[in-house]
Amino acid sequence: MSSIILQKFKKEILFLFLFFAVLSKSSIWAQKDLALKKKADLEFENKDYKSALIDYRQLIALDQKNTELNFKYATCIYFTDDIKKATRYYDLIINQPDVSNEVFFYRAKIYQHQYDFQNAIKLFEKYKATAGKKTSIPNVDNEIRYCKNALANLKVPGSIKTKKRYDANFSDFYNTYSFTNISYSFYQAKEVFTKFNEKNNFIPINALVRGMKYRFLSSYSSDLASKKDIFIQKKNEKNEWGDPIRLSAIVNSAADEDYPFYDETNQILYFSSNGHNSIGGYDIFKVKFDLDKVQESDLENLNFPFSTPNDDLFLVPDQGTKNAYFASNRNGVLNKVEVFQIELTDKPIQMIFLDGKLSDKIDEQNKNVQITVLNSESKESFGPFYSDINGNYLIGVPKEGSYIFKVSVTGASKEFSEIVEIPKIADSKKIEQELIYSMVNSSERIEFINRVINTDQNKGELEILKLTQLAKLDVNAATLQTESKTEENESVFNELGYFEKDSVQLLEKFTDDLLDIELDIEKNIKYEEELISKIESNEQIISEIENKIAQIKLELESTQDEILKTTLKKEFYIKEKEKLAIVKQNFVLQQEIESIKQNPIINRENYFRLKNLNQKINESVLNDEFKSTEQFITENKDRLKPFLDLNLGNQEEIQLEKQKKVEYEKSTLSKTIDDYSNKIASLNKDISEKEKALMAEKNKKEQAKLQDEINQKKKNLNVIADLKLESEFQLKKINTTESIYSENKSLLAELDKKAEDKKEISSIEISKKSKVETSELITSIIEKEHEIKQIYTKSSDENYENDIANLEKIENQIERNTKLIERENEHLDELKKALELSDSEDERAKLNEEIQLSQNRLNEYKSTIEIAQNSSGNNEKQNTNETNVQSNGGNNEVTQNKTENSGNNEKQNANETNVQS
Repeated sequence: MSSIILQKFKKEILFLFLFFAVLSKSSIWAQKDLALKKKADLEFENKDYKSALIDYRQLIALDQKNTELNFKYATCIYFTDDIKKATRYYDLIINQPDVSNEVFFYRAKIYQHQYDFQNAIKLFEKYKATAGKKTSIPNVDNEIRYCKNALANLKVPGSIKTKKRYDANFSDFYNTYSFTNISYSFYQAKEVFTKFNEKNNFIPINALVRGMKYRFLSSYSSDLASKKDIFIQKKNEKNEWGDPIRLSAIVNSAADEDYPFYDETNQILYFSSNGHNSIGGYDIFKVKFDLDKVQESDLENLNFPFSTPNDDLFLVPDQGTKNAYFASNRNGVLNKVEVFQIELTDKPIQMIFLDGKLSDKIDEQNKNVQITVLNSESKESFGPFYSDINGNYLIGVPKEGSYIFKVSVTGASKEFSEIVEIPKIADSKKIEQELIYSMVNSSERIEFINRVINTDQNKGELEILKLTQLAKLDVNAATLQTESKTEENESVFNELGYFEKDSVQLLEKFTDDLLDIELDIEKNIKYEEELISKIESNEQIISEIENKIAQIKLELESTQDEILKTTLKKEFYIKEKEKLAIVKQNFVLQQEIESIKQNPIINRENYFRLKNLNQKINESVLNDEFKSTEQFITENKDRLKPFLDLNLGNQEEIQLEKQKKVEYEKSTLSKTIDDYSNKIASLNKDISEKEKALMAEKNKKEQAKLQDEINQKKKNLNVIADLKLESEFQLKKINTTESIYSENKSLLAELDKKAEDKKEISSIEISKKSKVETSELITSIIEKEHEIKQIYTKSSDENYENDIANLEKIENQIERNTKLIERENEHLDELKKALELSDSEDERAKLNEEIQLSQNRLNEYKSTIEIAQNSSGNNEKQNTNETNVQSNGGNNEVTQNKTENSGNNEKQNANETNVQS
């Protein structure tokens, strides 16, 4: 072999060796990667996201565009780290065709936590559409509802005074609360509803101080549909905790309620809930609570910045101070919380924002800047604030004034420090800031240009950034305290709840509010007038119907004509139904009037008083006389305050709350009725067993003892039966009231529209008859309904049951059943007449059922007569045969007679079988 061929052969052998070596090595690595992925997938499936995160990090480094790896890695970040860090990985794959549809849900949650509720709703909807019925993540509809609540409620975000902020363990964060005067301690109540709480891995927590005779706590219970609810327990005379009492539907929604705390001084119950009008996760709510009556009212979501799309938990006021503590996971990982010490206030303080942009004249590609802001007086620090990829930034400060801006621009050789004056602006304005970094005479220079411009009212990126900044609750106590002192007793407007800085804006909002209140009162008075007018019109119609009914009764008594009687009965029935329908209308109208009258501000006198005040205030405003306007309002503040405190509210929300209360009452009554039924059944069983024991007992003393026990149980039975009847009647009253409102819904809408279109309030008050108590009125309606239903079911045959009972006493079977047939035929004719006259589907169905039962009874009576007659004939024949046997004296005759009797018995059996069939 030549040397050239040999060299070529050696090269080929070497190449093959290296190729297979590399292939073998890559195969080994591929097997390792496959094993690692299996391990990571198993950890992910078991929700061990922390371990899976480490493994997916290795895998994604080798395949950075893999859709599945990006999704799982992002989801691990979502559950173990700041959820915002998962954004880049979700965004990388969200439009890929093979991506898991869960990416839409998690990305929507990130939008939600970043206050971009519009985009969150879009992606939640997309997840629902792609998942269909097989959703792996429950309660998507709740998330959409949270976002819509947030869009409705977060219109004017403000800040609160934050004094401390620190990290805490989720399991016992409340133990880090440090109180000034009253030291609350937090205790576990494992003994409350133990079975249900252990099943859900939950332990109730309550806050107590020594000597407290009550406690509030959250717990699961036997009502599984209610999830976690809030209960109150009170101590009895033995200093033992009594049975937990579930609070009403005002507090307990269909979702979870937790972390209750009762501020006894101010009679306010604070709690967290992801129900009601939550803007996401647990929000903080408060409700007025009467401890003696165990009665709640005026539920309120504290809203932003107390409540956020994250979980906000366990607000506890520091008694004797203005401070309070609460916890939230708004700034970091889902399962970690921060505790905030804040100054508790009903009105969050409005912040001033600067919408800024970096202009780097040295390097136009540079968009990176970091800014820290210090208050010139308090030296309190805000920030740092960072620019985005376009060089935009947003700075928020609590008030106007002088601030030191410390600026670090990427590429600059030093940090710059400049004093910037932030002006006082109206709510309709915003500050736009330009930060210019340049070189002048070989020296670096920084310059700020502030422009006050009109702001658009639509929520956009700027509003989202504002919410994000405010939600952080950075410590800001010194600056806000300074502001509080300077504004203290500034003007009458503060006392009336108006804190706008710009005087024009303040007066505009104040006068607009007063005008809205005037229009609301006017509308309610007009509506009341329409209601009263309709009642009076209805009473006239009722009077006419009653005259007609009286006339029909006279004609019925005087005529013997059966055909005319039938016609008159039908007319009587129709008129009674017409009258009842109008009585029901008046009941609803009266209820509406009472609802308006509950607010004593809504009357003509107050309306004209407010109208006059509004006119004088507006005259001053038009003449541009702020001082005189302020003086007039100061003089009349006590007259204006009741109007400004008037809360007519959103009618839909008010109706929804009313319906919740009604549903809760119905549910409670139903449970009570079931409880009474069980007690009645148990007592009946006990009585039955005692009566059996009494019959078997021979000892007279024991008999007397048993008889006493039976008598006592029967007394108890009667009492419970009466209570059950009362509860059933109360439930019937509620259901009847709902039914009547439903029947007259269109009438109320019509009267409301007439009130809306009405030009002015009547100068003369319409007279109104003294009202009938609501309870009495609904009771009379129920009784009348029952009476009308009985008109034709009883008809003129009211003595039917008594007649049948008397006929049943006749001893002769044939005579008894013959009489029963005659009476049943009369009853059947009456039922058929009633059926012919009735125009109600329910009544016709009931009458048809009664007719069928009557016909069945007739057939039974006839069959009984046939059996009796056959039996009588056979007995006569048997007697004759026995006489023949005795005269002949032969065995053959006896055998023959027995055979004949056997045949007769068979015939009788056959007849009985026919009767039964």
